[in-house]
Amino acid sequence: MYEMRKRKQREMQQKNWWSYALLAAAIFVYTQGCSLIKTNMGYSLPVILLSFIMHLRSVGDLSTKIFKLKESKTANIAMLIALTAVAVICYLKELNIFYILLLNIAAIFIYIIAAAIFSKHNKEQ
Repeated sequence: MYEMRKRKQREMQQKNWWSYALLAAAIFVYTQGCSLIKTNMGYSLPVILLSFIMHLRSVGDLSTKIFKLKESKTANIAMLIALTAVAVICYLKELNIFYILLLNIAAIFIYIIAAAIFSKHNKEQ
């Protein structure tokens, strides 16, 4: 039973649309979590942490597929720091969902830029 579930899970993850759907879900969950952080921290923190995991998985896969960049731990850390900073800003000052969405997309671009820099640096060595 366990092997069948693992096989189905691997098959699902290998589909072309899986990473896009996971990223869309991660963006939605993150923006909802950040919009609730000021009023209800008990619900929003687990949601934000779950979205961090979803971001790491989907952005790494998509950057490999689209830009042919290797996954980088440093780029993951840079994106997580940016997402954490946005969550802290949302806690201190209530932001509109549109601004949270834009900052989330900016964190994804930070990942892509950092991964490109480190992949270029690793190719030179």
